[in-house]
Amino acid sequence: MANEIFNMDRFAIEIVSAESFMDDDPGFKGKSYTVQTYIIRLNHVALKAWLAAAAADDREDDETWAVWHPGADRQNYRAAVKKRRADFVAQIAAALQITEADTGSFSVVRVLSEIFAVVYIPGVE
Repeated sequence: MANEIFNMDRFAIEIVSAESFMDDDPGFKGKSYTVQTYIIRLNHVALKAWLAAAAADDREDDETWAVWHPGADRQNYRAAVKKRRADFVAQIAAALQITEADTGSFSVVRVLSEIFAVVYIPGVE
């Protein structure tokens, strides 16, 4: 049953769609690349992990930050959010059984609600 991920109390995804294509000599010195794309759904645990990783404070200047977060260290906050984002992306990669994903070739983007798009581009020699 497709919706069983929503009954799990652990990080889980459902692959809605998976496709790939070969980008043959796209102008990168004769190299070819396989582009893998996924549409996935996140369960409540994974969505909560994304929400914690999606927090941002860039809209606030330093004065506003000090008022809304008294005593908090902004640099530590940014480092914590960056780590949560990296952990979230690593969990998505692991769920898709992609072991060598790096930030340059692996992207996870929210599309709508619990639906996300994932693109992975491993190099092909």
